[in-house]
Amino acid sequence: MFILVLFICLSYSQLCTPIRAQYKDVVNGYTLKYVQAIARHGDRAPGDSFYGDNGEFYCGTLEESHIYMNNGNKVSHTASSKATVIDKKNNPFAENYMWKGSCEPGQLTPEGITMHYQLGKHFDEIYRQHHQLLPTYFDPSIVKIRASAKVRTLQSAQAFLQTFYPLERRKSVVDIEIKTRPYEIETLKPNRNCCPKINELEEKIATNEDIIKRREESTFKNVFNKLKRITGFQSGSSYLYDYVDLITARICHNVTLPCKDNECFTEDDYKILVNEYLYENKYFFNNEIAPYQLGFFIDEMLNDTDDALKSNIVYQHYSAHDTSIYGILSLLEYDTQIAIPYASTIVFEYYTKDNQIFVRTLLNDEVLKLNKLCTLIDDMCSLTEFESKLRAKVPQYSSCNDVAIKKPRIISRKGWFTNN
Repeated sequence: MFILVLFICLSYSQLCTPIRAQYKDVVNGYTLKYVQAIARHGDRAPGDSFYGDNGEFYCGTLEESHIYMNNGNKVSHTASSKATVIDKKNNPFAENYMWKGSCEPGQLTPEGITMHYQLGKHFDEIYRQHHQLLPTYFDPSIVKIRASAKVRTLQSAQAFLQTFYPLERRKSVVDIEIKTRPYEIETLKPNRNCCPKINELEEKIATNEDIIKRREESTFKNVFNKLKRITGFQSGSSYLYDYVDLITARICHNVTLPCKDNECFTEDDYKILVNEYLYENKYFFNNEIAPYQLGFFIDEMLNDTDDALKSNIVYQHYSAHDTSIYGILSLLEYDTQIAIPYASTIVFEYYTKDNQIFVRTLLNDEVLKLNKLCTLIDDMCSLTEFESKLRAKVPQYSSCNDVAIKKPRIISRKGWFTNN
């Protein structure tokens, strides 16, 4: 079954840390006008735990800023931090269903924070020092930051800013505003609660003959059943993402993989699981479902582009998720079977030449040739064609079965193992 031997080697080695290409300039004659960067959050703890969880994950403190009024009636700030304590000795639920350490489900780790320190420095080198697009000192009127409301994406954005615009280059702007949206109307990642059409299409995709055949093949079936048997974990989705996520953090942190009754999940098992997950991405992010997953964000992004090109805005940063990047890649008609490690980026660079605007797309600094989406000129799309092709893929909210314009469904919290 596993005909993609090279694919296994490449994908498995690149799940934890992005391998960046050497950044290349465009050919002469173009002037960089504006940049949009969508960055996946950094390394994190697993999103779910399981019965008998043997993991051990340590996270930094969660800083919380508090506003207060001092005696001079001036608004000031102070900061405190929240540290998670997991009491496995005295609490039976923690003993059975929680890992050791100080990480909550999905929380950014110190390694994840470091990834975005490095990313901020890297982007500063490219867009301020090399291109001289960004000002030396932070200017909130021309540099914009947006994040999904997850703590890990907010912390990733905060870490990014520490080196992208460190305190000594902020002047009077100490606190940089990071815009978010309420979860009920979030567009920066697939929002199944806002648009249940995604669930319907995923259920339809799961009945695909190719997927059924591959999952019934003995090698994968044995591994998949083994994982469920050892952990007792059962995802609420037909997509394999939750199962891969359950193990990925353990692989990236060199944590012992789960065992039960003298049976252990192995790294070879994990490779088989990851290979199938990446293979199936071509279905779970196909051209029918992708508009509902990230089409609404593409609309937001293109509106941001229009606003920027009519003003002096030069940089827009979006702190997001791997599913954000996969959805965008699908809408760009690009390969979705590649690994998107922590802190990966997809960047849109907008150049001007001869009174025209062109868009270059880079994934982890590698230039993407979007020849299926547009007619390429020096590896770029004209903005006119780029925008026209993408806006045609933005659905109406009413096509989400009207839930998006009514009250969203009850939102369940992923995280610590529960039978509910």
